[in-house]
Amino acid sequence: KKMVALTIHHSSSFNEGELVAVDCSIADQTVLKEQLVGHDGLGGPLLERATGGSLYLQSVEDLDLGLQATFSKLLKAVGHEFRLICSSEADLEEKMDAGEFSHELFYRIALSVIHLPGLEERKEDLEDIVRTIMDNSSNFKFDSRKIELSDEANSFLADQSWSFNLEQLVQKVTNAVSNTEDRVITPEVLQA
Repeated sequence: KKMVALTIHHSSSFNEGELVAVDCSIADQTVLKEQLVGHDGLGGPLLERATGGSLYLQSVEDLDLGLQATFSKLLKAVGHEFRLICSSEADLEEKMDAGEFSHELFYRIALSVIHLPGLEERKEDLEDIVRTIMDNSSNFKFDSRKIELSDEANSFLADQSWSFNLEQLVQKVTNAVSNTEDRVITPEVLQA
């Protein structure tokens, strides 16, 4: 999701500014409120940094209801121009219907929704995704573009029943690129 947020940021008219990323699932809500909306409710340091760029709220469903209301009011205020990008692991409409997510914030952030299926649902794309990760990985022994993924390794990855999130895949492939003794990544290297 963060890679999609980066792509949206770099493709937007706000690409000259900074992409400020916040993981709402691990942030202390009191600190986050201070950082997002500030003492006066007119914008905190995170919003100031994002002005002219993008603010990415990962796991926006983890904002408490009070902060959702305060942030929603702030979004109505004039003075900060930025692209707001949010991601969620939960179905926000269901959370909204259950009273666990603000209607007002939902309708402010759900202007353009992109459903990203997990890698488990996109196994046909796995080889291209792995190639991209390999191309972006550094390896001091070889030029990473010359490293190949064996058919067996590709099958090994496709057969995995893990939750298949991109961070896990990036870590596994990057480690394999760094640890390979050959120019071919095998299932054994992936399992190391």
